[in-house]
Amino acid sequence: MTLIRASFVFLAALNLIIAIWVFPGEISKHGENWLTAINYQSNDTPKDISDLWLLGAFFIVTTITSVGFGDILPKNSKEMMLVMAFQVCKKILQILNIIVFGNNNYCCYSKSNLLYTEGKHRETNESKRS
Repeated sequence: MTLIRASFVFLAALNLIIAIWVFPGEISKHGENWLTAINYQSNDTPKDISDLWLLGAFFIVTTITSVGFGDILPKNSKEMMLVMAFQVCKKILQILNIIVFGNNNYCCYSKSNLLYTEGKHRETNESKRS
């Protein structure tokens, strides 16, 4: 159940981030933006909307994973600020991930290792007493 909830939260967050990225390009159809730079023409049909979502998802995933192929770039100051905010949020999430999961895994491993070692030590002492 936790995996399903985590997947739902991840997909909802990804959808929100994609909408935030696509919005400035769609709102300023005249002028220089990332959509005009790739010569994207939208007729607001369902296929065009799904293509636009896929382009946004491609950019967000390549930016957040630090791959960044460079084929879709921010072209104005609003888009540049959004990309910087995405990257800062990504780093914060990475740090939180290391703090939360990294330390917990280490502590769990250390505790189980300690219990295993202590159990072996008890077995050895009890066998010497017999």
